[in-house]
Amino acid sequence: VHSNYAMDRFIMAREWSVFPEVKEGALCTAEKVKQYVTFALENLGMDHAAAVNSTNTKMAEDAAIQGARDIWKYLILWEYGGIVLDVDTLSHFLPWDEGGESNNQYLDRILQLYSKDNQDAILFWINVDKTAGRDKKDKSRLPFTQIMGLVPQHPHMFFVLKWAIKWGSDDIPLARSPKAGKITRGDLPRNNAFYFKGRNTDIPPVNEGLRDFLPNSESLPIDALVPHTGRDGSTMLFLNGDEILPPALTSSSPSWKMIFSALRVDNEKEEESVRNKLISAQQLASEQNRVLFSCMKHRLKIFSKKNDVRR
Repeated sequence: VHSNYAMDRFIMAREWSVFPEVKEGALCTAEKVKQYVTFALENLGMDHAAAVNSTNTKMAEDAAIQGARDIWKYLILWEYGGIVLDVDTLSHFLPWDEGGESNNQYLDRILQLYSKDNQDAILFWINVDKTAGRDKKDKSRLPFTQIMGLVPQHPHMFFVLKWAIKWGSDDIPLARSPKAGKITRGDLPRNNAFYFKGRNTDIPPVNEGLRDFLPNSESLPIDALVPHTGRDGSTMLFLNGDEILPPALTSSSPSWKMIFSALRVDNEKEEESVRNKLISAQQLASEQNRVLFSCMKHRLKIFSKKNDVRR
């Protein structure tokens, strides 16, 4: 269990020789999400909550923390290893009250899996296509990032952090105009704050890190213990999260659920609308000829404030 203060201290008070750009990445990731959400709230009629500036600012800040939290989570796993569960995810394993039923059987099974000595890392997959075999790529499956476990300094986490820092620090460019007025995956640069599956510092870095760690990862079967192609002897076990995890966790995108929570969206009917509006915000900014975020300008702003305090 962590606080935002503890998270900031862990990232900012240390020197990260392997990831020298991680502090800038965390700062820029959070500010990028904040600016992106603020723009959407102000320009796309996201009036599901009280249309008060202070309320919108609080929602944008709550959403922004999640981007920095992604990088913090990856750093924890790199430095110490172990198992990381998001609090929202952990709540699905615990009883709701003293007399309520719990999902302890799921938690017990997960802990047993991680206690085995024959793998260095476990990755759960959801949306698994049961018809996809070794010779057929499963394009539908997604890595489940809300439960991750590895040994310290696992090479996959090295690549994940590098990608998360890169995309978190990149400026949001102007998007290409979508054909026929329809936004497609190709119209959304990867250095946006959000994409169709949620935060761009959540699933995308894990996928890209897998391609670096295991170049053929997309075609590898579930329930396979996969050795690293390098010489370090690292391994990773792929498991079917649809069968092992509580159904409530795998029925929808956990990344979006956390965003909806920050934006005070509490019913399914509003979720699709808010998701589409957040994704559409990039195109609207393009039409207005606006660059929503610049990491370099944000860093300069922070530096200027520090100098003002010293004076």
